[in-house]
Amino acid sequence: MQTFRRRAEYLADRWRERPPHLFVGGLDVEAESHTSVPVVDPSTGTSLGRCPSGSPRDVERGVRAAQRAANGPLQALTPDRRRDLIARVARLLEGDQEDLMILHALETGRPVRHVRSADVEPAILSLRYAAGWCGKLDAPFLDLGAGLEGTVRRSPIPVVGLGCDDRHPLRTLAGPVAAALAAGSALVVQVPDTVPLALFRLAELVHEAGFPPGTLNVVPGRGPALEALAQHPQIGLLAHQGSVETGRRLLVLAAKSNLKPVDLLLGGKTTAVVFDDGSLRKASRQAVQQGLFARGADVDGLQRMLVHRSVYEEVASLMAHHAKGVVVSDPMDEHTELGALATEARMKQVLAYCSLGRREGASLVAGGSRHVDGPAAHGTFVAPSLFVEAKPNMRIFREDCEGPMIVMAPFDDDEEALSALDGLDLGLGVSIWSEDPARLKRFTRGLASGLVWHNSHGARHPALLQTTRGLSGNFVQGGRSGIERFTHTATVVSEEH
Repeated sequence: MQTFRRRAEYLADRWRERPPHLFVGGLDVEAESHTSVPVVDPSTGTSLGRCPSGSPRDVERGVRAAQRAANGPLQALTPDRRRDLIARVARLLEGDQEDLMILHALETGRPVRHVRSADVEPAILSLRYAAGWCGKLDAPFLDLGAGLEGTVRRSPIPVVGLGCDDRHPLRTLAGPVAAALAAGSALVVQVPDTVPLALFRLAELVHEAGFPPGTLNVVPGRGPALEALAQHPQIGLLAHQGSVETGRRLLVLAAKSNLKPVDLLLGGKTTAVVFDDGSLRKASRQAVQQGLFARGADVDGLQRMLVHRSVYEEVASLMAHHAKGVVVSDPMDEHTELGALATEARMKQVLAYCSLGRREGASLVAGGSRHVDGPAAHGTFVAPSLFVEAKPNMRIFREDCEGPMIVMAPFDDDEEALSALDGLDLGLGVSIWSEDPARLKRFTRGLASGLVWHNSHGARHPALLQTTRGLSGNFVQGGRSGIERFTHTATVVSEEH
């Protein structure tokens, strides 16, 4: 049984020795707020040091550093040079991936095996994919007739703001950072002051790779720092992952400043729809992996299952068996499948939803309480929880529970399942489990979701476009569109000579 606890203690000691700092202009700098908060390992409650809580004045410093980079040395980089630098960041990240994995597991409570596969490795892949787009975004000239020709030219948005909540900041921000670097933008990143370690390390690697100072600035903080990004007139685009309430506030603030576009990923989790001819064992196994393992705290982890009534009892039995077998333990142990939640507040929220589910009349067949066995005795662990016999109008089915909980509801026909999905204000993606190709196509056409999987759940690749709908936001990531989001367009029309 491999454990990274000893290496984790060494890295934690190093971070405790560092004074609280921001990363601005390629340097560790003291926050003007002169206030800091403790960074805690949620699996043990032990201190990992302190982090400054950035103020609006600290955000201003980050924006100024980004402007200097964007208007000078970053602008002077050729597309080929920018491509080579992004590829070098990916190589540095790959060489540093074990320590980065451990740091991120320490600050978030998520198991190392899932941080590696769901955070670090996708970050490396996103950088390599984005590097290939450098210099390839301009459209070719088109013959418009009447002696005219035209094209669309793209230029980077000079300064971009990014923000996220505390669930998995590296996975949330690595893709947009890679896309913005490929477009040629400089960035100011707000990361919660309780989980800053991985983002600090990513910023250091971007600087070490050779990007100009100020290309990637990290200002940890909470509401004031994020709101300062939304209000700043020199931020040309803000992308944020968090709650619906925060998203609404950012839209108002952006409208009051420079009407900057605001890309929002606001949660909602995903849903599995299991038909009677689907692979029940594979569907239940992947549901547990995507909903009850580390991804239980992900903004797009699986939370709901709609199961055809004819196979409902069989799937519920499989799910209960898998849920009770999930290994909940030290996140530094490679055998651990479910770690701690990032904060005590999130743990209390999940437990409150478990209580709500009982009151609403759903049947709890696994979990529903704090997990305090063995190495989990002092951390913010919640036992993997499974509700059955739920109804689509129940709050535990409709709302976003930010923890390891799955809610199952039966359905009788396609129309009933589609109606349940259409009734969700939040919803990021849907997987459909059926061996009937015609049914897969027909059911997919009836969905409003921006992300659909057939006979699998949760697969991602940076080449694939990901969008959201409804109260889940207006997020755009992946593919060419994900890079173009960080650019301005100009249409050029000229006469042929």
